[in-house]
Amino acid sequence: MKQIKYIILSLIISLSILTSVNASQIDDLKSTVIKEVWVSDSGTTLTRADAFNFFSDYYLTDLAKSYKYINLNFKDVKKWTRTYESLQKLVYLDLIDNKSVKINPTYKISAYNFYFLSEKTLWEKIIDQSEVNKLRNNSANLVDMYIVKQLIEDKKNTDNTINLNSDALQNQKAIFDDVYNTILSRHYNKANINSTDMMYSAIQWLAAWSKDKFTTYFPPVEKKQFNEMLSWEYDWIGAYVDMVKPGEFRIISPLSGSPAEKAWIKANDIVTKIDNFEITTDTTSDEAVSKIKWLAGTKVKLTIVRWTDTLVIEVERAKITLKDVEGKSLSDDTYYMNIRIFGDNVTSDFKTSLNDLKTKTNTRKLIIDLRNDPGWYLDSVADILSYFVPAGENVAVVKYQGITQNYMSKWYTDYDFSKLKIVLLVNWGSASASEIMAGTLKDYYPNLNLVWEKTYGKWSVQTIKTYFDWSSLKYTIAHWFTGKTETGIDQIGIKPDIEIKLDETLMKSWTDNQLEKAKSL
Repeated sequence: MKQIKYIILSLIISLSILTSVNASQIDDLKSTVIKEVWVSDSGTTLTRADAFNFFSDYYLTDLAKSYKYINLNFKDVKKWTRTYESLQKLVYLDLIDNKSVKINPTYKISAYNFYFLSEKTLWEKIIDQSEVNKLRNNSANLVDMYIVKQLIEDKKNTDNTINLNSDALQNQKAIFDDVYNTILSRHYNKANINSTDMMYSAIQWLAAWSKDKFTTYFPPVEKKQFNEMLSWEYDWIGAYVDMVKPGEFRIISPLSGSPAEKAWIKANDIVTKIDNFEITTDTTSDEAVSKIKWLAGTKVKLTIVRWTDTLVIEVERAKITLKDVEGKSLSDDTYYMNIRIFGDNVTSDFKTSLNDLKTKTNTRKLIIDLRNDPGWYLDSVADILSYFVPAGENVAVVKYQGITQNYMSKWYTDYDFSKLKIVLLVNWGSASASEIMAGTLKDYYPNLNLVWEKTYGKWSVQTIKTYFDWSSLKYTIAHWFTGKTETGIDQIGIKPDIEIKLDETLMKSWTDNQLEKAKSL
């Protein structure tokens, strides 16, 4: 099976919003006068919008329909146009940053850029490299777009991505079995081929073809249970982690006040090495976690990839004993709640903080800190929202295939939160259930202030299916929406009122500029 690699490059060079173009490539392309693509069957020059639509039509049509819920931030693309939908797909696939900038869709795209884009999108050349090089300095201004289309059509046919009827599908399965058996029995290198690894790799490809980054197949792992992660009573660095896909061990979020946070570990960091132990596609999540867990007071070196930088960060392990929610007064009129995770104890911990808040009769402002809260249980966030949302109103809406489930408020409290000024703090480590809370509170409290540093943008619900060999399939079964407006946030997060980045220099002297902003509102 051949995977179509989606990497878009150099389309919007002047804006530099495509992450895979480095500075030297940008300068090189800017300084080179190269010819424009001529669309022979339409008689017009090819624009950036044409290029977006072209590759979207040919290669990005089989996505999960959730991309349609993305609200684009580009300033000069009209909503619900063909180009808008093409860009939604590219943003969904993390190919283009969804920024508030001009994209200039009517600008002409050069032939060199077009073919460069083609190669990076398809991971294959559709014309010879010598022909691409000629485009740099060739003054001719014609390229036959019809031929380009035929070349890509030929490639699509060889990729065997056509829809199959049931009979054809059975034939394809028979071919699969025959290829598998033939390689194992007759291939020249059969002695060096591990049949188990080959089959597991094939199953991983099946999961990848769901075109959903949260759907992953994991081969068998050593079955270690570490449910103590939710009790936070062990020696650890204090971070939520996940093997997002085989070989990609990612920090979901560091816990507030944890050793990981103090060492400047960030949400979305990818751990590639733990001391001298390298993370590979064969590394299980349990195995990676076991390498980090050790006695309090000892140190571990984590090699991480943060965007394009590789860093080595040393973290001292500590005894982690944290509550799901902690509350305290910041001043006579301001109360602060830090919700770390929507786990098993979040409701009881929230009630403890709420009872404390009720005794502070001068409180006029409530700051709810959801930074680095990775979410967790949907039922738990629905419980917490029942303290804020009137009885019988939706606190979350979850849409399964053909079924919609409404989570309704049980109205647990007689405390009137509407009399308070509410400020929410979120960041990249705020995901899933914490985004449900932020979005639903925005629905019901329009005067609420959201102090934001872009949230994770995860609106999907997963379940795990475990097989007899202890391999497992994590797959998406539903999407959630905020309770009142039914807003989805996939890939884009909640819309902020105030956007402010954490000042790490100030934070090292224990001054939290985001919290200070919340206090000043």
